[in-house]
Amino acid sequence: FFFFFFFQAEDGIRDFCLSRGLGDVYKRQHIAQYPNARNFATKNASGLLALVFKDHVNIYNSDFIQNNSSFALTEKVKLPPISSINMGFFITSAKFNKENENYLAVAGMQECTVVTLDVNNGKLISKLPVDLMLRSMGDDLRITKIEWIPGSQVHLAVAVQIFVKVFDLSADNIAPIYTLNSTAQEIKDLHVISEADDHCHRFFFTCGENLNTSVVEIPPRPEYEATVDIAEAVELPKELKGAPLVSVYYAAKAKLLMVALSDGRLAYGEFGPRGNGLRRASVISPGKDLKLSLIHIS
Repeated sequence: FFFFFFFQAEDGIRDFCLSRGLGDVYKRQHIAQYPNARNFATKNASGLLALVFKDHVNIYNSDFIQNNSSFALTEKVKLPPISSINMGFFITSAKFNKENENYLAVAGMQECTVVTLDVNNGKLISKLPVDLMLRSMGDDLRITKIEWIPGSQVHLAVAVQIFVKVFDLSADNIAPIYTLNSTAQEIKDLHVISEADDHCHRFFFTCGENLNTSVVEIPPRPEYEATVDIAEAVELPKELKGAPLVSVYYAAKAKLLMVALSDGRLAYGEFGPRGNGLRRASVISPGKDLKLSLIHIS
């Protein structure tokens, strides 16, 4: 296997045009403290490539770049974007929706907006701001990760240090359908996978030295609680103690759950059948001269 670890029919998203600005205070500190908030490049199946530059998202035709031999890697060629979108805030992350290639989620430190693009020419159609109301909660709260819910065109999860809000953007861009609260340490990373039941999704969270998880049904049943505490812990090998977790990712094809630690180690293994532990885990740790050594945990 090769691992690259970088630090349902539904209605469409409602059109609404608005963007807001945020000063450049703490930008560098935020990116350094929450590296998973960074995602400066994203590509959809139609070949549109979105690159983040300060407060703009530049859209390129990646197929044109790949198929045009005149763009040699050894040459300095300035390729103008087919469109450039001013978001009005400093951008830290952008992510296309795999189920609807028109939708691009763009996040700043406190702002999140879903952009609708014309996949034929990359031009802007509309913007829909997702109101997390972080400004009213204080300047210390920052977006740490954005994730489209797998298999959905309109469900978006936005994580900050103390909670994750899940929105159904076909219905509401202010009131979430779920709020998952961290009852202990702050959330550094978020990853969402589909369970065997198409409507159930498992959320993984890195919180300090802990890996936590919750399963929610999306869309929710009417009797479901809209606010859920993140309480279920994933049992990790004792060898992983001593360093905070910074990233989590589940490789569906390999059926491996991977977590990265702040000291440079990477652990991977099978996720337990009851969802309570990492089985047959191995740890890749930096050795001398930055060489990696493999430690197998029985």
